[in-house]
Amino acid sequence: MLPLFGDPEPKGLRDVLEGRLLWVAHQALHGGLDVIVDFGLWGREERAALADLARHAGARCEVRHCHVADNERRARIDRRWAESPSTTFAMTDNDHAANLTVFDAPDEDELAGRHAP
Repeated sequence: MLPLFGDPEPKGLRDVLEGRLLWVAHQALHGGLDVIVDFGLWGREERAALADLARHAGARCEVRHCHVADNERRARIDRRWAESPSTTFAMTDNDHAANLTVFDAPDEDELAGRHAP
């Protein structure tokens, strides 16, 4: 968001950009290409909706989740900020904790391909 708009949360533009990226992904699936979506996906309902879009395009969907320990996540965030402040944004410990409260990690059913309706 920063390189494109100069703001980590530009008023409504994140939704527009992510919507356009998903549209491109859907078109690619229709063309028989593989697609990886690696943004958002914080909640089960969002992941289920994207899995449904993939199925409607004749594709299968896999949910992959890589658990990273809290101290490693913090180290990566700090490293990104130190190395590329113009392409990322600062996150305090409170920001980090708040983000974790809204993330709904996939369970075994999701990881096995049994997505919520």
